[in-house]
Amino acid sequence: MVFVYPGIEGPQVERVAGPSNYGSAASERYTQETYLILGDDYRVQWSSESIYFEVVSKPTLRGKPVAATEEEPPHILYSESFPGGATPPVVKVHVAEHAESNVAWKRCHGYWRGALIIDFGKNLPSFVDGNHALPAKDFVTEIGEAFRGPIVEIGELY
Repeated sequence: MVFVYPGIEGPQVERVAGPSNYGSAASERYTQETYLILGDDYRVQWSSESIYFEVVSKPTLRGKPVAATEEEPPHILYSESFPGGATPPVVKVHVAEHAESNVAWKRCHGYWRGALIIDFGKNLPSFVDGNHALPAKDFVTEIGEAFRGPIVEIGELY
């Protein structure tokens, strides 16, 4: 299931994402859209020029490889998905040398089952030039509690 929420404006965006990369006032901050994705399928993270997620072994079900689902994923949410009843895919994560300092996670499987994706549109947070993690750690902790598991922050420019 994918829930799409319209963007928001104002100081609450800066509270969660920190200041703008462009130095705008907190009242001028906005998000374009927010996506909440829930389900059992294994979704392979979308790749970019800086971070590439390579499926090296597809999931299996009763010993046989499982093909990715045929449906087209919504824009920038994930690259492909596999049925949740199968074994997890094996995904190799390639991080370009110039992007190593941007990676906020220590370990990433390259796939996920649930996600909260905040699309900032052109109103990029100032952390785009550094570690791609939301500065509002309390917000991230609350999201982890809602998902009942650890959170991997994969901030990336598309």
